Amino acid sequence: MTYSFQYYSYWEIVEHRSSRAEILMKELCKISPDLNRMRNHLYYTRSIVSTLDLMTRTRFRLHGMYALYENNTLVSVATIGLNKIDRVITMPRFRHKGHATYLIKHITKKMMDAGIQHVFCPVEPSVEPLFEKMGWVKIGRTAPDGTHDFVPASCENLYTLVSRYDYGSWLIYLASILRRTGSPTIRL
Repeated sequence: MTYSFQYYSYWEIVEHRSSRAEILMKELCKISPDLNRMRNHLYYTRSIVSTLDLMTRTRFRLHGMYALYENNTLVSVATIGLNKIDRVITMPRFRHKGHATYLIKHITKKMMDAGIQHVFCPVEPSVEPLFEKMGWVKIGRTAPDGTHDFVPASCENLYTLVSRYDYGSWLIYLASILRRTGSPTIRL
């Protein structure tokens, strides 16, 4: 079993029609229809792209989809932000085999290695046992959508701190795993 990772920046969807990132997003919306709101936001951004400043463009590069492939087949995808693992979607035939756990641990380690000290994930109640099993801690109040923020135990004391990170090393890492020609294809 060979694992590989690929990062698909949301900026790729904004900048290039019919990109691999856009194709992946369309397929994920079939599995998780609530992602259509994000997709529509990205499509809107296309219409105003010329007005975006450098900081906004950089944020779009730091937000995207972090994919786990097993033997060149897409297994699981996490939508991520600056220091946030927003959603994890595992392809139906690969569920309950530890792939989401593997992806979450991998992304968390990479973020922390890049100097991001506070990683968190808003978690739906049905998925809380997965995070508890990984040693993550429920923290804060219930959000209006019913989710709770979970953090790795090592981040618990940092949760309430407002931190400014230098995302340079994280951006460099993401650029190193951006989808390139010859990368694994999307096979759901």
